[in-house]
Amino acid sequence: MRGVAADIRSLPSIGTLLTGFTNHFPGKKLNILIFNASFNTRPRIGSASEADISHSLTGNLHWPIVVMENLVRQELFAPHSRVVFISSDRVRDPSPGSGLFNATRAAMEALVRSWAIELPHSFPGTTVNAVSVGLTDTPGLRSYPPEAVQALKEQRLPKVKVVEGGRLGQAEDIADVVGFLVSDKSRWVSGSVVAANGGAEWIGGSA
Repeated sequence: MRGVAADIRSLPSIGTLLTGFTNHFPGKKLNILIFNASFNTRPRIGSASEADISHSLTGNLHWPIVVMENLVRQELFAPHSRVVFISSDRVRDPSPGSGLFNATRAAMEALVRSWAIELPHSFPGTTVNAVSVGLTDTPGLRSYPPEAVQALKEQRLPKVKVVEGGRLGQAEDIADVVGFLVSDKSRWVSGSVVAANGGAEWIGGSA
């Protein structure tokens, strides 16, 4: 396994990422691209700093757009590629302080639909989708203060439908959905936002 460290708050890191790919895999094309990284800050309206706004827009919106622009211009996608963007249920079920994050996730979901139309012209068979993730047990969640985690559980877990009483999502729950979307079995799915949340929030309607 090879990796390249890149700070999504820094646009110059895009060059580092692309150079790392072409150096590690000379002459190769990209088959799967998953946008999973995000910058998450929770200032309420009236308390957002310039850094909060700049980092949110740069990391969650500007950065992935520029990555896609470069990959397309350099023709680095293979035909029948898969692009998956990790979004959030908070787009449809906001909470106080989530405005900046939600705005960037909603914008990326809109771009997913546009890219699903545009990419196949240059890279036939390519699909683009998003996965809307609910409350999931991740290092990011565990870094929150315990009282904040408990409040989130009390608010969101009762909405989970597939398990009586609800439960936290696990990384494997999300990975299995993404695994389907990057497989050949998903070849007829594109431009969609797929909910991976145990039924806690529905796409296009209230749960």
